[in-house]
Amino acid sequence: MADYVRQHGIGEPEKMVQVHNAIRVRPLAQMPNDELRAVFINTFKVWRHPELVVEAAARLKDHFPDARYDLVGSTGSKGLEQEVADQVLKLGLEGVVEIHPFDPSPGRFLERATVFLLPAEHVFCNNALLEAMERGVPPVVGDVPGAELMVEHDVDGLRIELTAEALEQALARIFSDGELQQRLGRGARARVERQYDEAVRTRSLMELYRTEVWSNNGGGRRRRP
Repeated sequence: MADYVRQHGIGEPEKMVQVHNAIRVRPLAQMPNDELRAVFINTFKVWRHPELVVEAAARLKDHFPDARYDLVGSTGSKGLEQEVADQVLKLGLEGVVEIHPFDPSPGRFLERATVFLLPAEHVFCNNALLEAMERGVPPVVGDVPGAELMVEHDVDGLRIELTAEALEQALARIFSDGELQQRLGRGARARVERQYDEAVRTRSLMELYRTEVWSNNGGGRRRRP
């Protein structure tokens, strides 16, 4: 970001503060969930690789026949979305992989999810990822630059190579180990509480504003409320 600011002459990077996404942290509903359900929630983009979810589902079908996969984010456009739909049919995954329209409030999918999938080339501060982590759903994300700022591998999620085989292996670990799933989910929730809670963000920004106003008014003079 600092290099971009310098390159385009936007301002002085040392005087700027980068503010990333934050979300509201809410109480968790303690609902039993015996399903194995993986969810991908994002508009379909080539660089988000929804096709890898379908390929992994095909690889896992015999080992986890009850597992289901929700791809949420279809906008009805052709191209990639049609390719993914055709892939589902070709691999015989009707009823196993379901493609759903874009949903601005995807909570119903997260409440029953075992794992959240984002095998993408860009991960940092993806809003759906934050929403999943806030709900205590462990994420599996691409091990790409910036992903380490969101997910610490094997602590609050899993980071993987962008291949169907790597996604298959990560899903198999979580599907077969409920204790791991719960541990990663707790870690994901804790990370959001520490770093991405909008209430914490608001307090930090207010403190920054107070400090700047105090400094710009000479320190000792009365500040505006």
